[in-house]
Amino acid sequence: MKILINRRLARILLHAGLFLVVFKVAGQPSINDIDMAIASRDFREAARLGALITGTGGSSPALSLRLGIISVAMNDYLKALQYLGEAEAGGTGGIQAPLLMAECHEALGDIKSASAKFDELVAGDRSNLYIINMYAKMLIDNRLFSDAVKWCQLLVDSVPQNPVFRKNLAVCFSQISMDDHALMHFRASWNLNDRDLGVLTAITNCILRLKMPGAGLEIVTEAIGTHPGNPVPYKCRGNLLFAMKQYEDAAEAYLNAYNLGDTISTTARQVGFSYFGAQQYRNAIPYLMIHYRSDTTNIESAYCLGYAMAAWRMQEEGIKMLRYCIDLMAPDSAYYANIYSAIGKASNTLNRHSDAIGAYNDALTFNPDDPDLILGLARSFDGAGEYKDAILYYEQYITHQEGMLKKIADSKGITTDRFVTPSQVVFARDRVKKIRDELFFMGEIKKINR
Repeated sequence: MKILINRRLARILLHAGLFLVVFKVAGQPSINDIDMAIASRDFREAARLGALITGTGGSSPALSLRLGIISVAMNDYLKALQYLGEAEAGGTGGIQAPLLMAECHEALGDIKSASAKFDELVAGDRSNLYIINMYAKMLIDNRLFSDAVKWCQLLVDSVPQNPVFRKNLAVCFSQISMDDHALMHFRASWNLNDRDLGVLTAITNCILRLKMPGAGLEIVTEAIGTHPGNPVPYKCRGNLLFAMKQYEDAAEAYLNAYNLGDTISTTARQVGFSYFGAQQYRNAIPYLMIHYRSDTTNIESAYCLGYAMAAWRMQEEGIKMLRYCIDLMAPDSAYYANIYSAIGKASNTLNRHSDAIGAYNDALTFNPDDPDLILGLARSFDGAGEYKDAILYYEQYITHQEGMLKKIADSKGITTDRFVTPSQVVFARDRVKKIRDELFFMGEIKKINR
């Protein structure tokens, strides 16, 4: 969030045209000196100069604006709001003060106040697309997709040839389950910029959710011609063909993606599943084995691997694997929680994530509310490529920690935004965000084939 705010600060200053004087004025420090320090990104020096001017009775709305900018850059958002409010009340700063105030409210988690500030700005100048775009992005970043639709639509209506505006509107429609509208705008964005392969993946997602996989084959085939060395179009093609139960063609597409560098275990699994669906068990075995080795507790992969072995000249191994599948569904014996916790941590260090999953699960039998055990289990599922379970436990950990912070804040009569977010919570949030798309993609394919 700190990096995001500073980048937004730079954009706001650039767009609003804050005049930063770059010459030194002799004598007592002045606003010119502060501007020069801000231009050099020496915010501590700028703050020191501001304090000197304030101490000599030089307060003014113009100075308050600079002090607000400095406070934002130094992540002191409460103080920034005070200074920026003084600047705005004094009629100084144009759109800079209210824009930065909206950013501060967002950083503090007060989205309602941030939205109110943006509403004021839009009411004052509805033609300023920069403000509207920032408003829309703020709503999207905070997953307020229903609220963002109106502003994203206005941007598209104003500049229909902008692929980013189209993409953002499509994302909003997608998130509020209006996939037909989302698909239309994703396609428009792709037609305007066929270098954004994230849009191609989004198109494939929409088509899968609409259960019309055949409608996407033409566009992914064209994308393969445009990006022959990139695995994404091949993987999209594989997902569509798999949904259509054209398993042999799907295997070829997934294999192309795998050979082009998409070598994560879930892609190997899809190669194996496709060959398995085509009853080409000999070809399926090595790829199912790759995924099995990354997660020996995945019943579906173990079953397909065992069945394929049993069906193709590896009967003994296949029977053993199938019996193992039965064992996977039986409860394990339990020991003391601290022993399992130590085993789990050691297993993760050795990259034996499946062993760690079992250990942490056993530990949680004894201490089900221990946040460290929950996070350890989430990391284990993550390392094993079992992303659905990883997200489940990451979110359980986040909820637990946020609840604890709220209890502490309530006991002290303050709000949680006064705390620095713990690094482990930041990590968990980041992992959830990064793996959600991949998990959703695979989940939709699985639903279609039920």
